[in-house]
Amino acid sequence: MTTNHLTCIMIMTMTSFSALTARGQSDSYRFDLGAKCGMSGYSGDLCSNFFQHPGLSIGVKGDYLFNSRYSVSANVTVSTLSGKLAGGDYMPQTAPRQFKSTVFGVDGRFNFNFMSYGKSDVAYRKLSNWTPYLTVGVGVIASHSASATSVSPTIPIGVGVKYRVAERLNLSAEFVIAKTFTDRLDNVDLDDPMTIDSAFAKNTDWMSGLTIALSYEIGARCETCHHID
Repeated sequence: MTTNHLTCIMIMTMTSFSALTARGQSDSYRFDLGAKCGMSGYSGDLCSNFFQHPGLSIGVKGDYLFNSRYSVSANVTVSTLSGKLAGGDYMPQTAPRQFKSTVFGVDGRFNFNFMSYGKSDVAYRKLSNWTPYLTVGVGVIASHSASATSVSPTIPIGVGVKYRVAERLNLSAEFVIAKTFTDRLDNVDLDDPMTIDSAFAKNTDWMSGLTIALSYEIGARCETCHHID
């Protein structure tokens, strides 16, 4: 084996090692899977402030990452809601009113990052390790209280911020409000207590979630400079 052959082998080995190292440092991933936990809230006939009677919200989520700006997500949550109103306050009935319910929810959302989010050693990509984002989608909930079960479609709308804690590990904080199309989150016998005709933004209940999520990216995507950003 000549010196030229050894030189070629060394160059090829070093080039291959460099390529593998660069790929491992700059790969992006297709999926981001995680769990979330936080505070739930309710706004309706018995309460107009999401934070007045806080409950618990837990769930799991899975995101499909199109690129550093756009993704879609599926969310499954379980939340507790409650409310209370003294007798005669704002309502025709004189008896005090209160409720507790458990709400199961599933939704799909579209997410938009304000900054290109990710990690790369290639300077021209200008990826950020944190970003605020918007989320909006459609879903369905099933609310169960002591005397009634109600099912309704929802429109969740929210804002959040996420931060890359480590390679492939993300931490996010999010506040989402969900428009429902039912007045029965707070029990069936409170449906239309003020005899007001339903409309998109009145006489239907709303719920919210203020949560923190920890997620991990999986499904490495093969990248080239001309294939995907």
